[in-house]
Amino acid sequence: MKKLLKIVGALVAVVILALLAIPLFVSSDMLKVKVAEELSKATGRTISIEGKASLKLFPDIAVSLEKVTLGNPKGDFTSERMFYANKLDTGVRLMPLLQKEIIITGVTLDGAEINLEETKSGAKNWEFASTPASETKQEKTKEEGAAQKFAIGDIAVKGSSVNYTPANGQSIALSNINIALSGADGNAPLALDGSATYKNEQVSLSLDIKDSRGFLKGTSSPIAVDIALPGGKVSFNGTAEKKAEIAASGDLKVNISGLPALLQWATGKPAADALPKKIVFTGPVSVTGKKITFSNFTAQADDITASGKLTADVSGAVPSLVGTMKFGVIDVANFSKPATGASATGKAPAPAASQGWSSAPIDLSGLKAVNAKLGLAIAGIKSGNLEVGNAAMDVNLQGGALKLGIDSLALYGGNARGTVNASPAGIATALDVTGVKIEPLMVALNGQSRISGTASMNLNLKGSGNSQKAIVNTLGGTAGFTFRDGAIKGINLGQFLRNAKQGKFYADDTQATDFAELGGTWNFANGIGRNDDLAMQAPIPAFP
Repeated sequence: MKKLLKIVGALVAVVILALLAIPLFVSSDMLKVKVAEELSKATGRTISIEGKASLKLFPDIAVSLEKVTLGNPKGDFTSERMFYANKLDTGVRLMPLLQKEIIITGVTLDGAEINLEETKSGAKNWEFASTPASETKQEKTKEEGAAQKFAIGDIAVKGSSVNYTPANGQSIALSNINIALSGADGNAPLALDGSATYKNEQVSLSLDIKDSRGFLKGTSSPIAVDIALPGGKVSFNGTAEKKAEIAASGDLKVNISGLPALLQWATGKPAADALPKKIVFTGPVSVTGKKITFSNFTAQADDITASGKLTADVSGAVPSLVGTMKFGVIDVANFSKPATGASATGKAPAPAASQGWSSAPIDLSGLKAVNAKLGLAIAGIKSGNLEVGNAAMDVNLQGGALKLGIDSLALYGGNARGTVNASPAGIATALDVTGVKIEPLMVALNGQSRISGTASMNLNLKGSGNSQKAIVNTLGGTAGFTFRDGAIKGINLGQFLRNAKQGKFYADDTQATDFAELGGTWNFANGIGRNDDLAMQAPIPAFP
């Protein structure tokens, strides 16, 4: 037995020495040629290895290559190569390989350059031509036994770059790419940490999937994602699963300190002036395919706060929004910021003198960009000196036609309710206003008021066309108002009539004409309003 063990030990020692000695008899040039030949056969591309090449067979197979180039296929590609790496290291576990198990020890790319390109004819350089194996070869592979297990170790990318050139559009370039990935084969938790430079700004991504094997098989797994962008962060912590479509649910946090600058950096186009600068969002989110639901969220856009529930569905030709939202006080001034075309002095150009109703087309094409059915509650609205109290509204936007239902709108001691319809065909409104203190309303709108009292109004108007002038010229319907228990300031009609009898005609701003009721109704047709019942009831003394 001892002799047998000695013999076996000696054989193992010889095998180990042989494995260690093989690289000594394989020159670097021979290895480069052989590796290049095999890679060329597998990819159908030109392969060159201009740097060093080394091979180690024990305890595991390890290959190290320097200055590796993978050429582009024939075609109208602008770059000569698709891939280049200053250094490429990889390897395979030796003992499992003898058991028909391919376990890659890992892949490291240092100084890699990847050029992805699509030509106008539709050819893509990342698509490799492959020749299907014959049935005989397939059967032979089955008989000989394909790999029973496949696994890949850690992947590391250092100081690399990716350039993507689409057939039509601007190229995208990422540089200073550094990535550390483990668990890609699903045999361990997947962890990804990476960063890159895009348009001179750094972005970073962190991804953790606890049960990566279960995730790949369609079961739920805890997941955490953190994204750092210029001037902002996005994070998600919850669960996800991969079936026919990705499904995920958990807590989402968004904190953007400079939204316009971020959008301009990402798109290369100037951001809209009215966009908020600061965005904060926190709340549960669930994703199923192309449907996203935000539940019990809180959000802030500059000074505007909001909360509620919102579902976005992008599966159709037009995105759809459904939900209910509560807002704090909204200051309209936040949506009318100075235009980017302001002069160097910082002052916006002076508006042109009014030329009456404009014939310029009103662009309502944006109404077709989304369908929405929303219930809105607003704590208040400010526009200059005008202040509106609590409001409850329903927004229904379908196919480019907007219907705004005003359930209630607190307005200077009174309330307004009704509907406003707008579409490319025109505009229509049906509005009832009751109990409004007219003096503070007029002061807010005009800076002064010559009338006081409690007002009630009724508007039922409709105009068609795609410009101000067209809508006004076709305006039809009715508009009526009634003022009660008020006064007309600046004149006392009773005193005016008494003075007129004596030939004296003057008005005194300190005077006023009290009335019990003042009102009338206008009937509109083709933009012209006619009134036949304007009347005021007031205690005017009889002439002596």
